[in-house]
Amino acid sequence: MLENAWSEDPVLTVRIIWNARSIHDGKGDKELFDRAFRWLFENHPRTAVVNLHCLVDPMCPRLSPKGGAKGGAKKRYFTSHGKDLLNILALATVDELYSAGHLNPRSNFLHNYCDGKSRLAFENNQEQEDWSRAQRVQRFADAHDRLTRKLLDKRYLALYVAVAGLFAVRLTKDFAILEKIAALPADSGEKERMKLMGALSLAPKWAPTPGSSHDRVTNISAICLLLHNAQRHVLTPGRRYTCVPEPLMSANRWSEIAYTRVPSVCMHANKEKIFTHDAERF
Repeated sequence: MLENAWSEDPVLTVRIIWNARSIHDGKGDKELFDRAFRWLFENHPRTAVVNLHCLVDPMCPRLSPKGGAKGGAKKRYFTSHGKDLLNILALATVDELYSAGHLNPRSNFLHNYCDGKSRLAFENNQEQEDWSRAQRVQRFADAHDRLTRKLLDKRYLALYVAVAGLFAVRLTKDFAILEKIAALPADSGEKERMKLMGALSLAPKWAPTPGSSHDRVTNISAICLLLHNAQRHVLTPGRRYTCVPEPLMSANRWSEIAYTRVPSVCMHANKEKIFTHDAERF
């Protein structure tokens, strides 16, 4: 189907693929997009990589609620979010970025499927810890060998560099904004502070955390601005200023959640908890 569409109109085909993922203007289907992107990446890798930025750039125009349909100013929303970049890279790394014609499109990496084997029995905790440690060492070694081998593929290398670059550029801009916020005088107005906070992207939220599931197979955080050193200075304050709701929920700081900045998926998953803990504001 995609081959026929491409032969008719390549530009429209790319738009259709990205529409499958668009949260605001399209289907919002992650797995459908992943499979369509795999086809594009296999057959037209340069087009796939060059257009990756459309996943995280504000591409969806909307009228602001203030002022109504006539007087409202246009605001652009993101097609999806940065986690899609990490998913694509991780799936490509573990060879689970299945094409549209694959019989089993569900990914073990994304869905955390188990092999159905019964759990091993251990005589004591020390034996279990030793076994777990040996398993981790082996997984890390396997992941290193796999990544080293994959980076020899020019298409994969282009994808890897593009994803790292998108995060690095956006985090650099956010770091500059965070410095401006920190440099604001104590008597500065809240309006100026909120304006700067509104300029922050969601990159600090979705940037790969060192040692996380995506990072364990891609080691991408080491490339994105050396995040092991930048996490304390960029990710943590960035996530605080962008009002990422999950840390506030975990810390039982429900009254600090900015509901206008809660993503739709997070709101759908946590609306009952929010109502229970902060019914008055919600």
